[in-house]
Amino acid sequence: MSDFERVMAVAILLLAGLFVITFQEGFFISPQENQVTYISYPSPPETENKSVIKIFEVGINEKIKHITIAENVIISFTADEKIALSESNITVKNGFGGRKAYENTFYIFWPEMVEKAKIEIEVHDTNLYGNLLVFLNNELIYENLTRRGKVVIDLNVSKLKERNEIMIFATSSGWRLWAPTTYILSFNVTLYFFDLKKKELPFNIGDEIKTLRLLRLLWTVEKIEGEGNLIVKFNGKEIYRGREKAPMIDLEPEKIEIKKGVNLLEFYTEKNTSFYIEKVNAVLFYREKESPVFTFNISEDEYNMLLKKNATLSFTIQKIYGDVISIALKVVKSDGKEKRILIHGIIKEGEKYEIKLTKDDLSIGENKIKFETYGDGWIIISDAELELGE
Repeated sequence: MSDFERVMAVAILLLAGLFVITFQEGFFISPQENQVTYISYPSPPETENKSVIKIFEVGINEKIKHITIAENVIISFTADEKIALSESNITVKNGFGGRKAYENTFYIFWPEMVEKAKIEIEVHDTNLYGNLLVFLNNELIYENLTRRGKVVIDLNVSKLKERNEIMIFATSSGWRLWAPTTYILSFNVTLYFFDLKKKELPFNIGDEIKTLRLLRLLWTVEKIEGEGNLIVKFNGKEIYRGREKAPMIDLEPEKIEIKKGVNLLEFYTEKNTSFYIEKVNAVLFYREKESPVFTFNISEDEYNMLLKKNATLSFTIQKIYGDVISIALKVVKSDGKEKRILIHGIIKEGEKYEIKLTKDDLSIGENKIKFETYGDGWIIISDAELELGE
């Protein structure tokens, strides 16, 4: 065998040996694209014997409810015309044979609201033997020899009253003994006044009325035209008079009637004024008792654990609001039997409490723990946890 052949034989033997060693030791590098790294995490701990509520509130809690009553409301005080008194074809006379006059009364409920007033007389026929006279509230307001046609008498509104007396008659025909002064006429008493236009806005209050502490009314005025005030009534009682852009009115149930069901807001304006209101809102401040129930099930095996070791209910008081005197737990077993546990001592924020529960406190099946507070306030509890463990 030549030298070359001997070298080749040795090389082949070496390669064969290397292959055998590599295969036996598992020394095999897979292609880069097939490399996979597996990371194992430990399994989560068993939680069968543990029930957790993260955070909840207990006690008499302050609640707020917002009500949108109306949007885009216009309240204005507009001029109206009203005929206070009207008569047709009446005859007044005065002469040798006697006098015939006209007398009557008309009423104005709000005389201060009258902007202007007038008496319009239409004379249908007359002999022009004397003057026509008109009296208002015993004051002469017109005297003239009046021909056929229309006469307008402007009235001084400051002289008007709630009850007004009008009298129309003629002066005597004098030496014309054969005929009295005669007028046949019709007339109207016309009033021009700014009629108070109200906007009624009803809204409902439900069961919040039982513990209602405050009703807050708010509105936003977008624009005001004129110099007058806005007038607001609640259930018939005036609660506001002013010109603020964003007033806030607080009503207490002890001082004003607030009803369950429909309550009525009424908006008015004074003379020559308009209010453009963007939004009207109500906010209810009331109290609601929060008594959350912690519900959990206990199996037969878990109940048997209680023969060896008591269960532990733990929780942390995160925050105290108001005047909370103490905390109590009401444990209700699956058969409906109850046990109340009072936590003694001064309760403190940030403190963790642990309550031991025995087999007599709990039962197989559904159990409930209800948290309650005594006093006028509420607390926030976190990390409430019941542990049934060995």
